[in-house]
Amino acid sequence: MNSFSMKLQDIESELYSLVHTVKNLYQKFQNGNVNEFFFRKSIKGVMNTLLNLNLTIKKNNLMLSTLLDNMDFAPQYHDAIDIINKISMITSTQRSIHQKHARQADSVPSKSVLELPQLTSEITSSFITLMDALKLGIISDEDLIFDLFDQLKEDLLNFPGLNEIHLKLEKIERHCRRNASIMIRNKQYRDRVVEHLYKIYKEFQDLLKLHT
Repeated sequence: MNSFSMKLQDIESELYSLVHTVKNLYQKFQNGNVNEFFFRKSIKGVMNTLLNLNLTIKKNNLMLSTLLDNMDFAPQYHDAIDIINKISMITSTQRSIHQKHARQADSVPSKSVLELPQLTSEITSSFITLMDALKLGIISDEDLIFDLFDQLKEDLLNFPGLNEIHLKLEKIERHCRRNASIMIRNKQYRDRVVEHLYKIYKEFQDLLKLHT
């Protein structure tokens, strides 16, 4: 068997594994065998892995839809995506409530210096996940994209001194919300959004350098 066939076999195996992981996690969560924190954290990890896998699929000049059809696995895959979307929308609603309460507070407690490296890692991860999702164009549900925006905004709010970057991100998000259908179907539009996101991501990195 040649190297490409081995790579294709690995991709198919990973797809099977990720889809079954989502379904098993969801079943265990519904049965009360895993707690909500573990469930949501695991689902987020699977989503990030799916994004990376779709990048691998594109690099190998493959089409996800064709691959799923050849595997006779499209219904199972879309069931898993539905679960991810459902959890993401619930998380987005809860996050909006949390942010509303945070804005109403008189003051925001300062973060410990020990927390900042972890926050830096979370912000970096959120930036990359959002940009990858837009670049790859694999997400057809706009709510999931905006959930990634919300996650990044929350991470930025938790890090002191990033108000200006947060405002720039909100401006990009507002433009995307006004053009949500275009964002989903138009690659050039998504590429422009990624360019703007990358600029503020670089601002974030440059700001970190000033404080190290």
